[in-house]
Amino acid sequence: MHTESLFATPFLYEHANELSNDTLYAFCHGLYSAEGTNDNWQSMHLDLTNVILQPLVARVQALFDKQAELLGLVDNCRIEVTQAWINVNKPNTSRSNTNDMHMHPGHIMSAVYYVKAPAEGGNLVLSSPHGLMDYALPYKLTKIPTPFNGTRYTVMPKDGDLVCFPGWINHSVGDNTSNTSRISIAFNGNLGGEALDDKSL
Repeated sequence: MHTESLFATPFLYEHANELSNDTLYAFCHGLYSAEGTNDNWQSMHLDLTNVILQPLVARVQALFDKQAELLGLVDNCRIEVTQAWINVNKPNTSRSNTNDMHMHPGHIMSAVYYVKAPAEGGNLVLSSPHGLMDYALPYKLTKIPTPFNGTRYTVMPKDGDLVCFPGWINHSVGDNTSNTSRISIAFNGNLGGEALDDKSL
C-alpha cells in the first residue's frame, strides 16, 4: 500500500541570525514614536529600497525564491516582495491587541519578521485550508498530531524569527499579555517575471 500526503502547504521558518535586530528595532520604534500614539499601531507600506530594510527584504526574497521552487514555478516566473509594513501590539491597551483570523487576498505569499516577540506576546496560529476537517474529525478524538489530522499550527516566535507561508492561509495572532510591545514587520509577495506576459494565462 502506498500513502501520499495530498495538498501540502509550504511553510518556512528560520532564525535570521545575520540581521541586525537592534537596528530594525530602532527603525520601527522611530516610526512608531513619530506617530505620537501609545496604542496599537500599523504603519503605512514601507519603502522596500530603504537601506535599513534592505538586508531583511533580501532575506525575505530568498524565502520567496525557495517557495517558488517548492511550488514548481517555471524559470521565468518568481515570487517578488511587493509590500511591507510594521505592526506594534502594545500590552494592556484599552483596545484588543490581537490580530483576528484573516488572510491576505490577492497575494500569493506572506512573511513575518519578529523584531520583538516577548514570551507572552501572542502566538501566531495558522489554520488549515481544509477547514471542514474540524467538523468531520474533532481533535479530541485524535491521540497524536499527524500530517493528516492537523487543523491548526502554532508558532511561538522569538526575537529575530522569520516565518513564510502562502497568503491564502488563514492566520491569527493571540493576545499580548506580556509587559512588552510585540513588534513585527510583515511582507506580501506577488507573482512576477516574463512568464506573466503570456496572454494565454
